[in-house]
Amino acid sequence: MAVPVIDLSGETSQVVDEVGRACREIGFLTVVGHGVPDEIVQSTAEAARTFFDLPDEEKLALTRGEEALGLPSTVRSEARASPRASAGRPPAI
Repeated sequence: MAVPVIDLSGETSQVVDEVGRACREIGFLTVVGHGVPDEIVQSTAEAARTFFDLPDEEKLALTRGEEALGLPSTVRSEARASPRASAGRPPAI
Protein backbone atom coordinates (compact mmCIF):
# COMPACT_ATOMS: atom_id res chain seq x y z
CA MET A 1 0.00 0.00 0.00
CA ALA A 2 1.38 3.41 -0.98
CA VAL A 3 1.81 6.28 1.47
CA PRO A 4 -0.86 8.88 0.63
CA VAL A 5 0.22 12.33 -0.55
CA ILE A 6 -2.10 15.02 0.79
CA ASP A 7 -2.21 18.58 -0.54
CA LEU A 8 -2.76 20.89 2.44
CA SER A 9 -3.70 23.76 0.15
CA GLY A 10 -6.95 22.02 -0.79
CA GLU A 11 -10.43 22.56 0.62
CA THR A 12 -10.27 22.22 4.41
CA SER A 13 -12.93 19.55 4.97
CA GLN A 14 -11.45 17.39 2.21
CA VAL A 15 -7.95 17.74 3.66
CA VAL A 16 -9.26 16.81 7.12
CA ASP A 17 -10.99 13.74 5.69
CA GLU A 18 -7.87 12.68 3.78
CA VAL A 19 -5.58 13.12 6.80
CA GLY A 20 -8.00 11.19 9.02
CA ARG A 21 -8.28 8.36 6.52
CA ALA A 22 -4.50 8.17 6.08
CA CYS A 23 -3.96 8.05 9.84
CA ARG A 24 -6.60 5.37 10.38
CA GLU A 25 -5.73 3.16 7.42
CA ILE A 26 -1.97 3.51 7.01
CA GLY A 27 -0.55 5.53 9.89
CA PHE A 28 1.64 7.61 7.61
CA LEU A 29 1.18 10.41 5.13
CA THR A 30 3.17 12.84 3.05
CA VAL A 31 2.03 16.43 2.79
CA VAL A 32 2.50 18.94 0.00
CA GLY A 33 1.11 22.43 -0.43
CA HIS A 34 2.30 23.40 3.05
CA GLY A 35 4.24 26.48 1.98
CA VAL A 36 7.58 25.36 3.43
CA PRO A 37 10.36 26.18 0.95
CA ASP A 38 11.94 23.16 -0.78
CA GLU A 39 15.38 24.11 0.58
CA ILE A 40 14.12 23.78 4.16
CA VAL A 41 12.35 20.49 3.45
CA GLN A 42 15.54 19.12 1.87
CA SER A 43 17.86 20.33 4.66
CA THR A 44 15.51 18.96 7.32
CA ALA A 45 15.40 15.56 5.60
CA GLU A 46 19.20 15.60 5.36
CA ALA A 47 19.52 16.45 9.07
CA ALA A 48 17.16 13.60 9.96
CA ARG A 49 19.15 11.14 7.82
CA THR A 50 22.38 12.34 9.44
CA PHE A 51 20.91 11.85 12.92
CA PHE A 52 19.48 8.40 12.25
CA ASP A 53 22.78 7.30 10.67
CA LEU A 54 24.59 8.01 13.96
CA PRO A 55 25.58 5.06 16.13
CA ASP A 56 22.98 4.32 18.83
CA GLU A 57 25.38 5.46 21.56
CA GLU A 58 25.63 8.96 20.03
CA LYS A 59 21.86 9.22 19.58
CA LEU A 60 21.31 8.17 23.20
CA ALA A 61 23.77 10.84 24.37
CA LEU A 62 21.44 13.45 22.90
CA THR A 63 18.63 12.32 25.20
CA ARG A 64 20.60 13.60 28.17
CA GLY A 65 19.57 17.19 27.47
CA GLU A 66 21.00 20.50 26.39
CA GLU A 67 24.46 19.87 27.81
CA ALA A 68 24.91 16.97 25.39
CA LEU A 69 24.07 19.37 22.56
CA GLY A 70 26.70 21.84 23.74
CA LEU A 71 24.24 24.71 24.17
CA PRO A 72 25.58 27.58 26.27
CA SER A 73 23.85 28.09 29.61
CA THR A 74 22.30 31.37 28.45
CA VAL A 75 20.44 29.58 25.66
CA ARG A 76 19.22 26.92 28.08
CA SER A 77 17.96 29.45 30.62
CA GLU A 78 16.28 31.57 27.94
CA ALA A 79 14.61 28.48 26.52
CA ARG A 80 13.28 27.50 29.94
CA ALA A 81 11.89 31.02 30.46
CA SER A 82 10.18 31.02 27.07
CA PRO A 83 6.35 30.92 27.14
CA ARG A 84 6.56 28.46 24.23
CA ALA A 85 8.66 26.09 26.34
CA SER A 86 6.09 26.15 29.09
CA ALA A 87 3.34 25.42 26.55
CA GLY A 88 4.98 22.10 25.68
CA ARG A 89 6.47 23.30 22.40
CA PRO A 90 10.18 23.58 21.68
CA PRO A 91 11.55 27.11 22.02
CA ALA A 92 12.60 29.00 18.91
CA ILE A 93 16.38 29.33 19.34
